[in-house]
Amino acid sequence: MIEGTGCDLVKISRIDRYLDQLETRILSQADRRRAAGFSRKRRLEFAAGRFALKESLVKAFHGTRTAGSFLIETGESGQPVVVGESLRISCSVSHDGEYAMAWVVVES
Repeated sequence: MIEGTGCDLVKISRIDRYLDQLETRILSQADRRRAAGFSRKRRLEFAAGRFALKESLVKAFHGTRTAGSFLIETGESGQPVVVGESLRISCSVSHDGEYAMAWVVVES
């Protein structure tokens, strides 16, 4: 049964000046190490995607959780995986030009 859905869209250029703080705040340690090898453009895309995903999760949980309460790792195929949750969470992140968007479906 679907418990909640969420979607978020982020303009990548809006986070440029906050990149270092945003990475520290929203990325797991493993994802920060991974992103350290990216170009600045790719780091911006990656952080914007993770930010959109966390905002989507907050919406899917109807605002009962904060963005910082979710741990997102990168799966074997490069897909985002929400870890440590008892509910089934399906999610996706996409980038196109100046935008990153994410969607989430939470099921019991």
